[in-house]
Amino acid sequence: GKTGYRNIDIVQDAQDFNTDIIAYLKTIKYIFRCVYSVDPVGVNFIQSAFCAKNIHSANVGVAVTNSIFTKEAQIYAEEVGIILWDGENVSKMVNMSG
Repeated sequence: GKTGYRNIDIVQDAQDFNTDIIAYLKTIKYIFRCVYSVDPVGVNFIQSAFCAKNIHSANVGVAVTNSIFTKEAQIYAEEVGIILWDGENVSKMVNMSG
């Protein structure tokens, strides 16, 4: 694809219905932790993204939602080094790749 990611694996988590997407950009391993939500996404989801990053031994962890992240989630993500993509980022990317 145009995004340059390769070896994309999609892992559905039966326990919490979140989805992990594992992708490689050159030699860098990314984990995308995705959640569809009508409400702002909080710290718990960032924690799950952080855990997913560790479980999959990824270099970069990205939390993705169609919604927005709470202020607390934003602060926490910065502390633990998780990148946040909210609805605006995602729609921009979809439009770009479309």
